[in-house]
Amino acid sequence: MNLQESLLDVAQLVKMVAPVMLIGLLISNFLFSQFRFILKPIERLTMFANLRSGVAISAFLLHPIIGISMLSQMYKNRMIDFKEAVIAVVISILPRSIRVIILFLAPVSISILGLELGLKLLTLEIAAKLIVVVVGVVIGKFLLSGNDFKHTESYKVGFKIKEIIGVFLRTMAIMSVSAFFVSLLLNSDLVSSHLSFMPREMLMIVISGIASTTAGISVAGSLLVKGAINDKLALFSIFIARFFHILIESIRISVPLYTSFFGFKVGIKLSLVHVLCRCLSIAIVIFILYLSI
Repeated sequence: MNLQESLLDVAQLVKMVAPVMLIGLLISNFLFSQFRFILKPIERLTMFANLRSGVAISAFLLHPIIGISMLSQMYKNRMIDFKEAVIAVVISILPRSIRVIILFLAPVSISILGLELGLKLLTLEIAAKLIVVVVGVVIGKFLLSGNDFKHTESYKVGFKIKEIIGVFLRTMAIMSVSAFFVSLLLNSDLVSSHLSFMPREMLMIVISGIASTTAGISVAGSLLVKGAINDKLALFSIFIARFFHILIESIRISVPLYTSFFGFKVGIKLSLVHVLCRCLSIAIVIFILYLSI
């Protein structure tokens, strides 16, 4: 396949995906700006788990840094102890996941993978997080005794069109570059001749997805369009890539955040809990998909 044909493939993919993705990003971000409807289930979870840190956990919907900051302040002011801080970190992966799904993962995965496969990816993503969170809630119910929950109705999230357009343009750029290299590599022996421990189609998704979730989903979408891989293997490869992407991302970002807000000793412990919970949730998905292949 020559460069001209690869560029034509990319143009056709962009023409098909771009309108759906832009509309999806606009709708999902608007819904998130009215995010009070998301708070009620999280409030009930934190109340059931006897957590005093419900406000901080809900704040993770706004941004992880806000949530970590509020949680650290509660810990430093002795409103919560270390035990509750650990349980709060476990449960916080739910609002974190909801935020990522609504603002980014849903519009990107559905527009690139299609409605059915995109919804399967999202369902697996949130279901695995719920499994881990439920364990945290049950532990909290038995270990914690007090509950001084406060709701978060004072929080507001803006609908920022410039940021949405920026996300759209970055995502389309990553998708276009990924699709272009997929077109070139599909007819090349470069990948399969050097790395043969898994099918080259899966390997392409995993390698690209480790660096960027958007890139991994884009490569999977390109391979699905060409009929080079089936739905199950595509999902399996995407989540393997997400496991390593999340592991690297959590160590690179979460460890410095937690240690800066909580101090080195406590921060390291909480960041390890965070990394373990996120990786465990993805490992659950990988195991489920492995059984179905």
